[in-house]
Amino acid sequence: MRHKTSYSLALLLAVSLLLPICLAQEERVIIRELYIAGKDRMSINSRSLILTGNITVRNQSQLLIAGSDIQFSIRGEKNYNISTSDEGKLVVSNSTLETLSTSSTAEISGDSSLTLINSHLKGFKDVRSSDNSTLSSQGSILDVGSVKCAGRSVSIIGGSMPAGELNANVTSARLEKFRGDRIIVNVNKSLLTELQCNLLQLRSNQSVSLNNSRVQACSIESAGEVITSNSAFGHLTVNSSGVAINVSTTEGRSGGTIHAGVNATIKRYWYLKINVTETSGIGVPANIIVEDYFGNLTATGKSDPDGIFLRPVLGEIVNETTVFFVGNYKIRAEYKNHTTNMVPVVLDQNKYVHVRFTEDIPLDTATQLRIAPTKVRVEEAAKIDGWINQEQSNELIEITAIGPEDFKITIPCQTNEKGNFSSEFSPRVPGQWAIYADWSGGARYGARYTKSQALKLTVDPRPSIFMLFIQALPVAVVVMGIIAGMAFLALNRSKISKV
Repeated sequence: MRHKTSYSLALLLAVSLLLPICLAQEERVIIRELYIAGKDRMSINSRSLILTGNITVRNQSQLLIAGSDIQFSIRGEKNYNISTSDEGKLVVSNSTLETLSTSSTAEISGDSSLTLINSHLKGFKDVRSSDNSTLSSQGSILDVGSVKCAGRSVSIIGGSMPAGELNANVTSARLEKFRGDRIIVNVNKSLLTELQCNLLQLRSNQSVSLNNSRVQACSIESAGEVITSNSAFGHLTVNSSGVAINVSTTEGRSGGTIHAGVNATIKRYWYLKINVTETSGIGVPANIIVEDYFGNLTATGKSDPDGIFLRPVLGEIVNETTVFFVGNYKIRAEYKNHTTNMVPVVLDQNKYVHVRFTEDIPLDTATQLRIAPTKVRVEEAAKIDGWINQEQSNELIEITAIGPEDFKITIPCQTNEKGNFSSEFSPRVPGQWAIYADWSGGARYGARYTKSQALKLTVDPRPSIFMLFIQALPVAVVVMGIIAGMAFLALNRSKISKV
C-alpha cells in the first residue's frame, strides 16, 4: 500500500511539472472578435490567437498587430472577415493573418487604411478597397484569391502575390519590386518599377513609365507618353506613342519585336557603349562623335576618365504597320589634334564598341611617370618614379603594369612631402609591357584625369645556358689562344736559355 501511494505521488508530481510545459508549447488563445471603435487604440504584440469573429476597426480607431499569428475560425466552419472604415487604421507588422475559410474577405472603405509590413495575409478570398481608402504593403506576401483596389491609392513595395489577380483602379499606384501573377492597373499617377509577372495590363490618363521589369505578356495605353526602359517581355503591345530604351522581347531576332497600336509611334533606343583607348590600352577621356551613314550628327559627348562613353541611341522607329531601321552608324573619337579611324556599328541591340587611337596621346593628366631603363631582361629591375601636380604627402599611387596576354600587376606606393613617388618593377614575363600610374585620391583635389601617360617597357628573355656558351665561346677561344701563345713563347725562351 505504501509503494502504491509513493508511485501515485511521483506520477502526480511528474504530470504537474510537465503540464505547464505542454500548455506553453500548444497555447493559442481563443477570443471571439477584435472590435475597435470610438477613437480607441489597441496593440496586440507577440500573441498567438484564434478568432471566432471579425476584426473591425472604425471611427478613427487604430489597431496594431505586431509579431503575432492570428487564425480566423477553428476549423474553417465560418467565414470571418477584416474590415476598416471611417478613418480606422489597421497596421500589421511581422505577423501572419490566416483564415481557414475560403470565403473570408478583407475590406477597406471610407477614409480608412490597411498597412502590411513584412507580414503574410493568407487564405482570404478577396482584399478590397473602395472610396478614399489606402492599401499599403511592404515586403509582405499576399497569398489571397484577388486584390481589388478602387480606393484612393495602393502602394506595394517588395513582397509577392503568388497567384490570383491584382486589379487597381485608383488615383495613385506605386508598384515596386513586386512579384505577381496577373496585374491590371488603371491609374492617373503611377510609379511602376522592377515588376515580375505573367500578365500586365496598364492604362493611364497621364504619361506612364515602366522600368526594370520582367513581364511575359504586356499591353500599355496612355493619354500621354509611354516610356519603357531596361525591361524584358515575352510579348509587348504599346497602344500609345512613346520611347523604349533597352527593351527586348522574345519575338523575332536580335532584340525582338515591339507591337505598336493604331496611330502609335515608338522610338526604340539601344545602349551604345564605347571604350576609347590609346595604343597601350589605357582609357582616354576623348570627344565622341556618332554619325549616321549620311554624315548627320546623331550623338556626341565625352568619355569618362576610364575612356567609357555610354548612351542610348535611336535604333528603330515602330508604327502599326512598319519598322524603320535607323541603326547604321559610324563612330570616331577625338583628343586634341588626334583622331581615331571610323568604326561602323549596327545598332539592333545593345552594342559595345572599342575605338583605339593608333598613336601615343599626350594626355592632360595630374600624374607624371618616368621609367629607366626602358629595356630590361626578365627579372631585372626597372626604376619607376613620378610625381603628382600637388605637393601632397601620403597619397596613394597605384602603378599598373600590363604585359602580354593582358597579364596585369599592380604596385602600390605613396607620395613624399613633395608629391613624388618611386618604386621598382622586375618583370618575369618577356614581351612588351605598358606601365602607368593612377593617383587614387586625385578627385579630392579637383583632378579630373589622374592616370599618367602609359609608357612602354621592353622585356627581353634571359638567354639559355647554351646561348651563353655560344656567346662566350669566341672570348674563350681568344683567351685560350693567348694562353697557348704565351706558353709557346715561354717554352722557346726556355730552350734558348739552355743552349
